[in-house]
Amino acid sequence: MLNAQPLGFWSSQSLVADAQRHGVRVRRPDVNRSGAGASLEGDPDDPDVRLGLGDLRTIGDELATRVVEGAPWCDSSDLVRRAGLQQHHLEVLAPLAHWILLARLVAHSRGQLARPPRAHSIDCPAW
Repeated sequence: MLNAQPLGFWSSQSLVADAQRHGVRVRRPDVNRSGAGASLEGDPDDPDVRLGLGDLRTIGDELATRVVEGAPWCDSSDLVRRAGLQQHHLEVLAPLAHWILLARLVAHSRGQLARPPRAHSIDCPAW
C-alpha cells in the first residue's frame, strides 16, 4: 500500500502509524539500505518494513533511484557529488545519512561555517 500512494484517503503516515499499532516494525529510510519505495527486510517469517527514499519530501522517485543505484555511500561528499544533491535535498537526507558531516555541509552551504568541512569517511566493509 505504501508503494501505491497516493491512495487518496489514507496518507503514508496514517498507514505507517496503523501498521505500528498492529505490531509491524517500521524502519526509517536509510541512504545505504532503502530502495526508492518501501520494502521488506530481515527475517522472511517476520519481516520489518523499510521505508523508501522516494516518499521523502523533495526527493521524489528520480533522485531516490540515483541514490539507491549509487549506494553504498562511504562519505557524505561522495553522496553529494555522485547523486547530484542540492541544499534542499541535504536538509531532508541529513537525519537519514547517519553522518554528522552531512548536517555540517548544509550549515556550510548556508554560510554558517567559516570554511568547508573536510570529508569524513565512515568505515565501509568490502562490498
